[in-house]
Amino acid sequence: MVEAKYSKHKLNNLLIYSVVCLVVAGWFAYDGYISKDFIEKHTIEGKPDTTLVFNQKSPPVFVIVGAAFFANFLIARKRRVLAGNMSLSVPGKGEITYESMTEISHDDGSYFIQYVKDGIEKEIELSARKYDGLSDLMQFVSGKVTDKIE
Repeated sequence: MVEAKYSKHKLNNLLIYSVVCLVVAGWFAYDGYISKDFIEKHTIEGKPDTTLVFNQKSPPVFVIVGAAFFANFLIARKRRVLAGNMSLSVPGKGEITYESMTEISHDDGSYFIQYVKDGIEKEIELSARKYDGLSDLMQFVSGKVTDKIE
């Protein structure tokens, strides 16, 4: 069995986005609720200006967005394309048997697999930017599909 794991680069980006959102939420919450100088500077005639209102209301949004990025990271780290002896398993597409594959093409880091499922011809795209080790997996799959044709 050959596998291509979800890209480390994309996983790291999700973690970075999550941390940035949480840091920004903390920063804005500090300015909006704790920093007396900031509150005094952005209070005009007893009413907060738009900057202070934004700093007071936006932290929960940033926390939710940061949590969503982190949840996406937790889900994505388990994503992988698996090539077994009989089929290719693609996240969100299920199992694609080698017998159903009609064509495999490659263009600029992307692999296009055409296959027939339930009498309907379909195509999926697998990007090397999205999965690490995809070229090795596709060599394995191409060998299986070539064996089927011969």
